[in-house]
Amino acid sequence: MPKMKQTTRQLPVNEQAERRLVAALLVTPELLPDIRDRLSASDFSLAVCAKLYQAAVKCLDERLPIEELTVAEAAGVPCSEVAM
Repeated sequence: MPKMKQTTRQLPVNEQAERRLVAALLVTPELLPDIRDRLSASDFSLAVCAKLYQAAVKCLDERLPIEELTVAEAAGVPCSEVAM
């Protein structure tokens, strides 16, 4: 039986949507516990968004406030990167 050729399909990327999602989590952090079950940092195509999302989850786990300064410090990025 001939082998089937496998193709990998790349998902569409919407950088603006990624940035807006991270910004929305900073404005409404109470949504993060529900979202974290469906979304991981690897789902982001933008490295900075992945890093900020992962930092927000870390803040949640450590019971730290999920706000610009705390998330920026946890992500190791300047606050200007958080204010998207």
